[in-house]
Amino acid sequence: MTALGRLLSSQELREEYGKSPEKFARKIGLASKDIEAFIRLDVAEIHRQAEMLLLKRWHEVCKLIPATINALGDEGRELFRFYAGHHWPEGHRRHPLDALEFLRFLARNQILTPDRRELKRIQRMVSGR
Repeated sequence: MTALGRLLSSQELREEYGKSPEKFARKIGLASKDIEAFIRLDVAEIHRQAEMLLLKRWHEVCKLIPATINALGDEGRELFRFYAGHHWPEGHRRHPLDALEFLRFLARNQILTPDRRELKRIQRMVSGR
């Protein structure tokens, strides 16, 4: 994942970057030739982009597991925000994988037992069957 991708995927890293962009760039081992441009990134714009990506992920997960999202009610989005801050799937199956990992997060933390039909369908999607 690129340095910018890492910033977009982690609130914690964005906060660290905001405190000291140059220190952060050196910590992650950014090449010397890239540091100058990297430290000039607009922190507010990075936060806006991260929020847009999070909303897109939320929207895609909602389409894949509507019964679970419905059962979560108003808490759903905040639970997803917490989950998404620690998980960032990649690849062509990232949306089903995101939905599957969110279902597992809910079950693991005893927040909600996932809808069995949704869980099975998402597992099939992720496995490619």
